[in-house]
Amino acid sequence: MGLYDWLGYGVSHGFYSLAVHGIGDTPHFASDIATPFHTPITALFSGTVVSERTGLPWGTEIFIQPDNGNIPKYYYYHLDTLTPHIGEHVNAGDVIGLSGGQNVGGQNPSSPNESSGPHTHVGFFSSYVTVVNNFGSTETIPYGPDISGAISNLAKGANVNSIPGATGVNQVPASGIPVGTQAFFIGTGQKIAFVLVSLVLLGMGALLLFEKQVKAGAAKVKGGVETAAKVAVVA
Repeated sequence: MGLYDWLGYGVSHGFYSLAVHGIGDTPHFASDIATPFHTPITALFSGTVVSERTGLPWGTEIFIQPDNGNIPKYYYYHLDTLTPHIGEHVNAGDVIGLSGGQNVGGQNPSSPNESSGPHTHVGFFSSYVTVVNNFGSTETIPYGPDISGAISNLAKGANVNSIPGATGVNQVPASGIPVGTQAFFIGTGQKIAFVLVSLVLLGMGALLLFEKQVKAGAAKVKGGVETAAKVAVVA
């Protein structure tokens, strides 16, 4: 078994920084890997388990603080079984548990509201933020930099020590917006963006209308000049 064979199942739902109409579970500050039920899941980076909980609506979760200070804390959701415990050290590639995400059966099934079926949710973690999701509801979820670049490089067999500086790995720090206010700023930002786009479209429409009127006016002036010229010739 390779260190990151489970990443080979591919990303079924990626990183979305904002709610997107028509795309469920957005915003989504993590990547979902399409792992079948009870796929062995490994640690992406060496580090210490700092938090774990089981029996949650989303199954089991685990948070790991990497030894490398340049790598953000990372976490997994929807595990069915868990191997290490708080305070224990894991090496990159160590099996930390078996994947879940199932709605029935197993040791830690997930609620249908939290998981549509077997998969593994993995992401970098900076803080919890409150957002307005694609359904217009407010919820508090984990937030962190985009982990997609790291997953892509690890899946290709990259050396884990090279990942922090790898192309495409977003190490932008968390926004720092406290829980409870993120929803306001994200919702307001979306509204502002909508207004700006509307203004641009209105401006373009007005410009086209003005251009059409100018051309029509020019045509009338030209017609008037030609008529006047004909009258002058006849006279």
